[in-house]
Amino acid sequence: MIKEPTYLISRHFVSLLVVFFASHALAKDMPLVTVGQGDIKFLFKTIYVAELMAEDSNFEFPIQTPFVLKICYKINLKAKKIVNETYKQWREQGITVSSNWQVWVEELIPDVKKNDCLALTVEQTDKAHLSLNDSLLGSTTEQALIEAFAGIWLSPKSTRPELRAALLGEK
Repeated sequence: MIKEPTYLISRHFVSLLVVFFASHALAKDMPLVTVGQGDIKFLFKTIYVAELMAEDSNFEFPIQTPFVLKICYKINLKAKKIVNETYKQWREQGITVSSNWQVWVEELIPDVKKNDCLALTVEQTDKAHLSLNDSLLGSTTEQALIEAFAGIWLSPKSTRPELRAALLGEK
């Protein structure tokens, strides 16, 4: 049996507590409203439904925080497929991926089942958390990573302008 070092468990536990209390404070102190939502379909089948929530409906990416970008899957997908699509979207937007980003994406993105929801909760431009069905997967304080990841859906360079417009409440 492989035993995880105590300091890693303690660090992970402390991180979970910080995120738990921060996210509850965020939800309690700043109620969020739905700015917009849309979906991605392939061959008439819905792959996922995305929803953007912020303090008000006049959302400006990337300067406005806090916000939550929630992706609810309608099919089962392996983590590898989601990770590869993330990299593809970044390439198509002309974004250079650092090794830190690769580690974050590859370690945190899980396999998803039908009706699972991934949520990116951005508290500040340099503080975000990724969760699956309200369970924390991990956090980052790297502003460029946060902007690039959320930018897959919200950037003017998004490869899915119709979805972006729907999320921003423009459609």
